Amino acid sequence: MSDAVDKDSKTEEATEKKIRDTIEQGKLPHSRETAILASFVAILVFTVFYAKDAIVELGMFLSMFLEKPEAWPMLGVGRAVLSLLVLLTVAGIGASVLQNMPQFVGERIRPQMSRISIVKGWNRMFGAQGWVEFLKSLAKVGFAIAVLAFTLSEDHRKLLAGMITNPVAFGLVIRGIAVDILVAIVFVMGLIAAVDIVWSRFHWRQDLRMSKQEVKDEFKQSEGDPIVKSRLRSLARDRARKRMMTAVPRATLVIANPTHFSIALKY
Repeated sequence: MSDAVDKDSKTEEATEKKIRDTIEQGKLPHSRETAILASFVAILVFTVFYAKDAIVELGMFLSMFLEKPEAWPMLGVGRAVLSLLVLLTVAGIGASVLQNMPQFVGERIRPQMSRISIVKGWNRMFGAQGWVEFLKSLAKVGFAIAVLAFTLSEDHRKLLAGMITNPVAFGLVIRGIAVDILVAIVFVMGLIAAVDIVWSRFHWRQDLRMSKQEVKDEFKQSEGDPIVKSRLRSLARDRARKRMMTAVPRATLVIANPTHFSIALKY
């Protein structure tokens, strides 16, 4: 209840100082769907440009495994899929860099007991953000099932025919079906990632909103409390006046205007 009241009181946009401090702490908007999209793009690139040779190699290794399991070359299998692992790594790093410039923040990796909160964890799972993540996951699962059903309904004859061929030819059939599936997944994941990027930045801005009192407190910290500054100016004037009155007896000449002011001169 108190969290809801606290959020309702945060009606002001975040100041530049708060945004800057938040970025320096490493708390930046991040879209998980963009990383997933990058992974699927990497898999698609591998399937289109590299999978043919890799499938031929894997088919040969599979035949060898079926004939002589004890002589199965694990090193050769590793080389066949190494390019995929490299592409996935580059895609993951690239997706993070494109969203936010990389920076090292020691505070983020330092263990803090304050991060362990059952209440906050519960709110994360069942709050607005939790429901958004759940709906996105549900949509992705539903889409994946629909794509698989549609693709297999179109290509099931090729799949059945490939099963009675040699392992290499069957691998190429699987490659063609995989490309069709991946193209559809990349297209829809691109739409989901675009929406998620906008949502993640909007949600980040919403979390940074401040109450009127927080804005006032930040202004006081950065510019100084107006009441304190006024008091300091008043004290400075009083001290200057006292120094002036103390110096009057040592003046050589005093020009007096009884109505308005007097001038003390010392030679």
